Amino acid sequence: MRQQLALDELRELVAEPRTPDLPRAVDDVLAALTRHRIVSTALLPDTGRAGGAAADDGTPGAAVAELIHDALIRDWATLRGWVEEGARFFDWLRRARAKYAHWRESRSRADVLDEALVAEGVRWSAHRTLPPDVAAFLRTSHRHHQGRRRRMVIATITLSIALVIAAAAGVSAWQQQRKAADAQRTASSRELTAESNILLGIDPDLASLLAVAAYRIRGTDEATAGLDAAAGLPLRRRLTGHTEGVRTLAFSPDGRTLAVGENGRTVRLWDTETAATGRVLNAATTVGSLAFGADGRTLMTAGASGTVQAWDPATGADQIVLVWENTGTEEVALAPGGRFLAGGGLRSTAQVRDVVSGDSRTIGPEHRGVVSTKVFSPDGRTLATGGPENPVTLWDVPTGGSRATLPETAAAAAFSPDGRILATGGDDGTVRLWDADTGAARATLTGHIGGVRTLAFSPDGRTLATGGFDRRVRLWDVVTGGSRTVLSGHTDTVTAALFSPDGRTIATGSQDGTVRLWDEAVATGRLTLTGRSGLMTTLAFSGDGSTLATAILDPEGTTLLLWDVATGTSRALEGHPRAVWSVAFSPDGRTIAGGSDDGTVLLWDVPTGTKRALPGHTGPVWSVAFGPGGRMLASGGGDGTLRLWDLPDGANRTLFDRRTDEVYAVAFSPDGRILATGSRDGTARVWDWVTGVSRTVLANQHGYPGHVVGVEFSPDGRTLAVGSLNGTVVLWDVAAGAVRTRLTGHIGGVRTLAFSPDGRTLATGSFDRTVRLWNVATGTGLTTLNGHTGYVMGLAFRPDGRSLATGSDDRTVRVWSMSYPAPDEAVAMVCRAVGRDLTPQERSVYLHGDWNRPVCP
Repeated sequence: MRQQLALDELRELVAEPRTPDLPRAVDDVLAALTRHRIVSTALLPDTGRAGGAAADDGTPGAAVAELIHDALIRDWATLRGWVEEGARFFDWLRRARAKYAHWRESRSRADVLDEALVAEGVRWSAHRTLPPDVAAFLRTSHRHHQGRRRRMVIATITLSIALVIAAAAGVSAWQQQRKAADAQRTASSRELTAESNILLGIDPDLASLLAVAAYRIRGTDEATAGLDAAAGLPLRRRLTGHTEGVRTLAFSPDGRTLAVGENGRTVRLWDTETAATGRVLNAATTVGSLAFGADGRTLMTAGASGTVQAWDPATGADQIVLVWENTGTEEVALAPGGRFLAGGGLRSTAQVRDVVSGDSRTIGPEHRGVVSTKVFSPDGRTLATGGPENPVTLWDVPTGGSRATLPETAAAAAFSPDGRILATGGDDGTVRLWDADTGAARATLTGHIGGVRTLAFSPDGRTLATGGFDRRVRLWDVVTGGSRTVLSGHTDTVTAALFSPDGRTIATGSQDGTVRLWDEAVATGRLTLTGRSGLMTTLAFSGDGSTLATAILDPEGTTLLLWDVATGTSRALEGHPRAVWSVAFSPDGRTIAGGSDDGTVLLWDVPTGTKRALPGHTGPVWSVAFGPGGRMLASGGGDGTLRLWDLPDGANRTLFDRRTDEVYAVAFSPDGRILATGSRDGTARVWDWVTGVSRTVLANQHGYPGHVVGVEFSPDGRTLAVGSLNGTVVLWDVAAGAVRTRLTGHIGGVRTLAFSPDGRTLATGSFDRTVRLWNVATGTGLTTLNGHTGYVMGLAFRPDGRSLATGSDDRTVRVWSMSYPAPDEAVAMVCRAVGRDLTPQERSVYLHGDWNRPVCP
C-alpha cells in the first residue's frame, strides 16, 4: 500500500542543523524524481472544511508526495533496504505520535513513552532528525524516566542521611557525606543497569558499555549481573579502521588470519586472536573475491577486468597471475583454493577460467541480464549463477552443461560443505534451501526484513548464517529449518559472513566499515539441542542434572527425547499420539510423568523407554508434579480438577473440582506438606493435600489479573512465585499469604518459572521470546537472556546451578552457562569485544557526570 507524506514533514525529517540549505536540495531531488515519474506530488483538499471539501476561496490543502514507481521497489535492492529501514522508523514514529496524542490531552505521566520506545527513539535520533513535536516528547519522556530514577536516588540519599543523623553521636561529618555519596553511587549504578537491560536487545554495544559503567560506579548485585550478561554476549571482537564498507572475507586455513576486502582495492589482514591489523594490501583493481591457498601461504584476490593477484600474506609481495579482459563486471568469484575464477557480466555468458593455465570454458547460453550471483561448490565442480532477471542455474563446470534450474532469482548463494545443499537469499528477505543435485526445494526460511546479501554454512553443515539489509545476522538450523538466534550490532547492511575453519567463530562484515567476530557457541547457547523437527512443548532435568527430557510435538504426535547434557546426544522413548504439555522426573530419575492433551497422565519407565497411561481427567492435563519420595503425583487439568495419584498402582482422588475453571499449574513444596495450583480464573491456591483443605487463595485483587500458568516454590519453601499471562510475576510469602514483591519487565505472558538451587535467582520464560533472571531478595531484574526466536515454553536449572536449560517453539533447547567470569575479567572481555568507549553524546544522555573517567580505556 502506498503512503502519502506531507512535504513539510518530509523536509523536517531530513533537515539537519548544520545544513540549512538541505530542504531546498530536497525540493530539487523531488522535482527530478517527479519528472521521471518515480514520485508524484499533489495538493490535498483542505480537510479543515466540512466533508473535506476544498476551500471556496481556492486555498490549497497540504502538499504531499507519493512513491509511485512499483518496479523501483521491486528491483532496486539498495533503495528497498532504505525504504524498509524507513518503514521501521515510521512504525516507531506512528507509535510515538499515538502516545503523544494521548499525552497532549491528559498531560499524565502514565502516557509518556515507555522505556523501550524511549530507547528505540534515542537510537533513531542519533542518525535521523525527528519532527520537532516528537523530538520534544521524546526528551520529555526520557526526562520523566530519568527523573523517576533520580527521585529513587534522592529518596535513597535522604534515607541514608536520615539514618546517619539518627546514628550514635560522634559520627563525623565526613562519614555522613561518604555514606550519602555511597548511596548516590549505588542508585546511579542501578539506574545505568536498568538502562543497559533495556538496550541489551536493541543496541548491545551501548548496553555493554553502560553495564561496565554501572559496575565501575558501584558493584551492586544488579550491576554484577548486568556485567555478566554483557560478557556473555556472543561478540568477541569488533574490527575497525576500514576506510570503506566491507565486501568480502576469507579465513586462512588455520583460522588465525582473516582477510577483509573493502569496497575499493584495499585488503586488510587481521590476526583473529589479538585483533591486530597486519598488512594492508592494495590490489590493482576493485576486489570482488578472496581465497587462501590450501597451505595458507598464498592469498588470491580477484576483481574488475578479471585481474587475479597472488599475494604472500607474510611479506605482502604479489604478482598478477591473470588478466581476463571483458568479463563485463566486477562480480567475479574464486573457487575454494583460488584455482578457478568465474566471470560474466551484463547480457553475457558465464565463463570459468583456470587461473594457473589460463584455459577458459563457456558455461551455458547467454543470460538475459546481469550475472550478479556466482558461487562455486566446495569441490569446484559445480557453479551456481543467477541475477535479477536470471533464475539460479546449477552448471557442471567440467562440461559446461546445466544440471538444474531453480524457479527463483537470488541476490546471494552458498553451497553446504558437502555440496549437496544450495542456499539462496532473495530481495524479499527469504532464504531457501535446495537440493543441489536435483534442484528440488528443501526448506524456506523467513525472518529477515529486507534483502539478503550474504550466506555461509558452518563447516559441519548444520548451521547457516545469513545477513542483509536489516543489519542483522541470523543463524539457522539446517536440519529443522528453525531460527537459532539473531546477532545484532551492525549499523548498516551486512554484506559478508563466514565461519572459521574450526566453526568456532563467525565473521561478519558490513557497509558500516566494521567486521565483527562472534563466538558461535555463545551465539547459539552453550549447547543447542536440535535434530528433530517439531514444537518443544515442555522440558525437565533429572535429579542429578545429567539428563534433560524434552517433549517434541509434530503432526505424528509427541516424542519424548532424553538428552545427555554432556554429549548433546539423545534417545527417544515410546511416543504418544497427542500433545504432551508437562513432564517431570521422579526423585530417583527412573520415571517421567507427563500430562497429555487426551486427558491421560503418562508414566514413562526411563530404563526401558516404555509408557503407560492413567485415565481420569476429561480434559487436557496441563501440569504434573511429583511429591517428595516419588510415591505421590499431582495433576491439573482443563476439566477444572486437581487430582492426586498414588504410585505405582495409579489410584487417584480429586482434591479440587471446579468444572468452570482450568488448573494450569501444580507444584509441591520442598517438604511435601503443601501443594500450590494456578488457574484460569487468575488465582493461585495453596492446599493441604492430606486434608484437601485450601489454606490460602491468592486472588486477582492482589495484582495479577490474567490466567495463572506457572507456580513454583523456592527451595526453602518460604516463597511462592506465581506467573501469569499478563506478563507479571508475583512473589508471595507463603506463611503470611502476603505479597513480597512484583516482578515486571516481560512484555508477553510468563509461561514458565524456575528457582535456582540456592534460591537466590528466579528465571522466568515468556511469550516475548526472552528469559529473565531476577534477584529474589530485592525483586530487581538481573539480566535478560536473548536468543530464542519463538515463545519460551519451558525452563529448568540444573541441580548444581551451573546451567539453565530453556526450550522454545523455535524448535531449540538452549543450555546457558550460569558460571560467570570474575568481574575484572568480565570488564576486560566487554571492552575488548566492543572496542570503543562511550561517545560524548552517549555520556551526556546516560552518565550525567556520574563517571568522568573512561569506561573502556
